[in-house]
Amino acid sequence: PLNPLPLVGTTGYGFDTVELHAGAPATMQGLRFLAALDNRGRMFGVVHDTMCDGYSAVMRVEGQNSVLADGAELEAVTQVWGQILASLGTASSSVRRLQLVEVAAPDVDGTDLYRYYAQHATSSGNGVADDSYRQLLAQAGPTSTVHETFLSLQISPDRVRRAGRRSPARDAAMTKQLVAEMTQFARVLHRYGIQVVDPLLSPRELARAIRYAFDPGARVDVARR
Repeated sequence: PLNPLPLVGTTGYGFDTVELHAGAPATMQGLRFLAALDNRGRMFGVVHDTMCDGYSAVMRVEGQNSVLADGAELEAVTQVWGQILASLGTASSSVRRLQLVEVAAPDVDGTDLYRYYAQHATSSGNGVADDSYRQLLAQAGPTSTVHETFLSLQISPDRVRRAGRRSPARDAAMTKQLVAEMTQFARVLHRYGIQVVDPLLSPRELARAIRYAFDPGARVDVARR
């Protein structure tokens, strides 16, 4: 799925120049990227797939680590996800697709480790212990991993009343319905113990998530800048 442009290289001999034009990966052809306002007046990003005529928004979530969970706990988690999926399968739902994206990438500067420590550390007043732990974080930073989980909902115009057939009124109706679906979905996730970190990714956050998905190495360049 990566952009083939970096693999083109140069042709000819010596310093012959080749004019190259940057373009999106083939899997992103036919996508429109929109910006809309949620119920609180905050901007969020929307992806309109013109091929299947679906509108999508993305949220970032966190759940409990289940790596060391036993069979009973894993079965409970499976049942929870079954109930979450069932909540989207009602006759009145406009949701066509639910996508889960799990990202694991190098934590370039250890930022996530420091953030987690700042949020969960207890203030014991022991400066020596705190300094020692921060030194450990500094050493582990380049070898640690960032984990992010995204959930994307796609809705279909066929299931939305008054969607119409023309933009921008059609886009407005679809983005309004997206906000309603994402808000309801966030409530369902909260009910089952899944924390919604970002209920609706902003246009810039959505663009960053897509960029990192296609080019994980971009994290290094962005961190340096």
